[in-house]
Amino acid sequence: ILSLLIHNEQNKEQAPPVLLLIIKLFGSNKTMSSSNKKSRVWKTPFTVAFRCRLPIISAPMAGVSGGLLAARVCKAGGLGMIAAGHFQDISKLEKEIQIFQEEMKNIPATGTTTDDRSHSQQQSADLSIGFIGFSALSTPNGWKDYEYILKHHRPKAVQFFAPSIIHQPNDGLSNVQLAHEYNTQFIAQVGS
Repeated sequence: ILSLLIHNEQNKEQAPPVLLLIIKLFGSNKTMSSSNKKSRVWKTPFTVAFRCRLPIISAPMAGVSGGLLAARVCKAGGLGMIAAGHFQDISKLEKEIQIFQEEMKNIPATGTTTDDRSHSQQQSADLSIGFIGFSALSTPNGWKDYEYILKHHRPKAVQFFAPSIIHQPNDGLSNVQLAHEYNTQFIAQVGS
């Protein structure tokens, strides 16, 4: 994909519209700084918004994307996501969050962020979690557990799909609004 982005950035008149949108959001090879490959930083809307070095996000695939993978993606410079999946057992998610935090401590910092946070601040601030909307927030307990995760673990970002935006039955507060109350960025996955 990266080579397609670079090629199509140079040949915009031939690029499919979807690649032009990706180039706009994620940038191209011209947006990189530094000649040292290990310290390259892409300055794009994505990397600035999510304080990461590379415009890469790991997919929060239920049953596959746990704390270890998310930490390794973060340490490589991308946005690593832990999959909460259907979010039926909060203890499983908290176990993966603990694995993520331990792994972030064990891997030397590689300058994955574009801000001035210390390594210890980065360990907790890089946490991002993905949810399957129709089941994760289908019950009052799901909403309560979602808010607990936001309040106690303070993820950098949460991602939802199927559907992406959900409103609580009683007061109409959405999962987006609740995330923003805890200064968590919201990613809405779309598809066709």
